[in-house]
Amino acid sequence: CKTQLRSSCGWRDDVPRERYALQGAAAVATGLAITIATSPATNARTFIMSSPPGRFSGLGAALAHIVRERGVAGLFRGFGAQWGRFGPYALVQYFAWEQLRSIAGMRPL
Repeated sequence: CKTQLRSSCGWRDDVPRERYALQGAAAVATGLAITIATSPATNARTFIMSSPPGRFSGLGAALAHIVRERGVAGLFRGFGAQWGRFGPYALVQYFAWEQLRSIAGMRPL
């Protein structure tokens, strides 16, 4: 993601202002990707945990129930709240790792 942003936007890691913009944009995109990838499982887990014991035989059964009852969009219900959780996490983690790489004398990813 960061490599694509670097080439499409022309941002460079050796210019501090551009480096931070690049890191921030990559972190936001990463948070979005994490949310897209995990939202269905998160929603299925919520269904399993809020249902009486034994109602769902597993994750697949819960996913099928959600799609049957709410459609495919139901898999992404609460997307904004989930992104609100993963977005800041990815942002802090990305900046922290890039700083640690810099301190260790390693070049940015």
